[in-house]
Amino acid sequence: MPYSERCLQNPMTNKISLIYTYYNYPERMAIECARWNKYNDDIKNNLKIIIVDDGSKVPAHTLSVSYPHNVSIYRIKKDIVWNEKGARNLGAVVADTEWVIFTDFDHFFLEKDIDQILNYIPSTKTAYRFNRRSVDETPKNVHSESFLIERIRAIQAGLFSECYTGLYGAGPYQMFYKRFQEQGNKFEIMSDVVIYQRSNKNNAPRNGDVTGNKKYDANYGILHFEWQKTL
Repeated sequence: MPYSERCLQNPMTNKISLIYTYYNYPERMAIECARWNKYNDDIKNNLKIIIVDDGSKVPAHTLSVSYPHNVSIYRIKKDIVWNEKGARNLGAVVADTEWVIFTDFDHFFLEKDIDQILNYIPSTKTAYRFNRRSVDETPKNVHSESFLIERIRAIQAGLFSECYTGLYGAGPYQMFYKRFQEQGNKFEIMSDVVIYQRSNKNNAPRNGDVTGNKKYDANYGILHFEWQKTL
C-alpha cells in the first residue's frame, strides 16, 4: 500500500528510538546536534535518540554541543576494538520503545523522513530498510545495517553476536538477519523514506565476512563490558 494511503489509517502511536553508535567523531556530533535541535517539536516528543559512546577518548557527554531533551547517552567504559556490535546491543537493551532504528553515525535522516517514519503503519513481523543517498543526492545501495525493527523481535533474534568483537566485518549482521528471518520475520523497503550518508569509513578495512575467525563459542551472549548512563 502506498505511503499516502497508509497515512489515512492510524499511524505509529508509540515513540521510536533512534540508536547511534559513536566513536571519536566530535565534528559530526556538532553537525547532528544542530540537525536534531531543528527537528519540529512533534518529532522531538516522539523520537528518542540513544547515543552509545563506544569508549571514545573524549566522551560524548563532555562535548561542547547542545543536546536536545530527547537525547540520552550511554558510555562503554573501556575502548574495545571494533565493538560497534556490542554498542548496538546496549542501545537495544536500554531502549524503552516498541520500535527502534539501528544505523551508523555517518548516516542521518532529514526531518521529513523522520516524520514519515513516525507516521508509518508498520506490518507485524516486518523490519524496514530505507533507500540511501549520499549528501549530493547520488543514489547508493540500500544500507543493510540501517533498519526499523520491533525491539522485542530484535532481542528474540539474539541481537548482534559479540563473539567477533575486535574484527571488522559483516558476518555478525548476516547471522542476525538469518535468525530473524528463520523466526518468521521479513525485511521490506520503506520506499518513501531516504537515509543519507556522509561517509566516515574511508580508512576502514574491507567489510568482509569474519565468521571463519570466531573468537568465542556461539553462546557467548551480549554486553561483555561495563557501561553507564552519562546523559
